[in-house]
Amino acid sequence: MILARYFYNLFFPIFCIECKKVGYKLCADCFQQIDLCNFQCCPTCRAYSIFGDFCSARCKADNNFDRIISCSEFKPSSIIVRLIKEMKYKFCMASVDYLVEILMKTFDSFISFFPKNTVITFVPTTKRRLKQRGFNQAEILAQRLADYSGLELLPLLKRFDKSQQQAKLSRADRKLNLSNSIAANECFKKFVNSGHLILVDDIATTCSTLNECSKALRYFHPSEITAFVLARSYLV
Repeated sequence: MILARYFYNLFFPIFCIECKKVGYKLCADCFQQIDLCNFQCCPTCRAYSIFGDFCSARCKADNNFDRIISCSEFKPSSIIVRLIKEMKYKFCMASVDYLVEILMKTFDSFISFFPKNTVITFVPTTKRRLKQRGFNQAEILAQRLADYSGLELLPLLKRFDKSQQQAKLSRADRKLNLSNSIAANECFKKFVNSGHLILVDDIATTCSTLNECSKALRYFHPSEITAFVLARSYLV
């Protein structure tokens, strides 16, 4: 096995996505260069908010989640976004460990905020997409976060195949595309007990997906819903 791995690395070397150093998907020096959020802000107007809460009833209007905690700001050329794309579109699982480390580092800053009855869940994907890709990146991140935090992970949501891929649609079309495409897995209701829910996803742009998921999660009567993402875009 060791010999086989040696020859594989010899003929198919891994390069750091930033500095091209051989042997790592992301070397230690480049990992330290990742820009993490120094503070959280209102999901709507971007005013400073300690825990990423909405700053007013006006900003909260029409939103079904209570806050967004983001590890970083979405920038197309940033290291973290490139790692996400490597995982999602090139099926590079070597990126996962770096993304999970980023997720855990941010989570540590807010761990005291979440009560013991907090349940972790994730943005679901369709059966068709799952068959094509072989995995749901949000589920992988949520599972690793649950393993790290000791909090319970439950697949509280399901998604129907009628919706198109969100990344290819405009803001207005994303809302229409998601309408009634996500529902609660009702069989898990007795396990939630009106606790705090953490909804995990990789990227939030228009927040249409997070909002539709949170709308479905209200079936469980949670005390609060916190969206937890790797990268958040505000230029939409």
